[in-house]
Amino acid sequence: MTKKMSKHSYINRVAAIVSILAIILIFVSCGFETYTPDRGKIISVCIDNRQKLIKCAEEVLAYKSDVYISSTDKYPIEDKTINGLYRADVVDGKNKNISAIDSENVRTVLETCGVVSIAANSGKNYSVCEFSCGGSGRYYFGVYYSVTDVPVFLSDFSVELIKSDGGFIYKSSDVTYYTEKIADKLYYYEATY
Repeated sequence: MTKKMSKHSYINRVAAIVSILAIILIFVSCGFETYTPDRGKIISVCIDNRQKLIKCAEEVLAYKSDVYISSTDKYPIEDKTINGLYRADVVDGKNKNISAIDSENVRTVLETCGVVSIAANSGKNYSVCEFSCGGSGRYYFGVYYSVTDVPVFLSDFSVELIKSDGGFIYKSSDVTYYTEKIADKLYYYEATY
């Protein structure tokens, strides 16, 4: 009787430990980890490379459509015939028509400015080129080029930003967004979703 009791107790303990480890793993994998970008470094690198960013933004915005650009080194894709820079048209939030591109401006920005991807959005009242510098889980940050030199909320250009602490914010129940001007037409941003 004592042997069965200790065996049963052992199984319960193991089950409890496995359950606790599973819960910890779920929290970590869902992006609850804390990650803070080196805001000062990102801003400094972008100011130092301002002309490169502007040239790249102007080239990408010349597509006159919503596009996503990166490299297979930074964000691999399924199409193994493409190796290096690629462009995808963004249609209804999904990448379509992925094709290889050859652009010295894009290559330079992806290799020297800490940028991992580039996204362009053009509409009736706005044209913005986003230079994503990374993120973790639900947290994203980077710089964007605003043709009209107006700060925007990158996820919804119709949202009105509120001036706050040297920059602009937007808050809702599930989104916190901050942006600040760092040079003419260039803005730093941080977003938590």
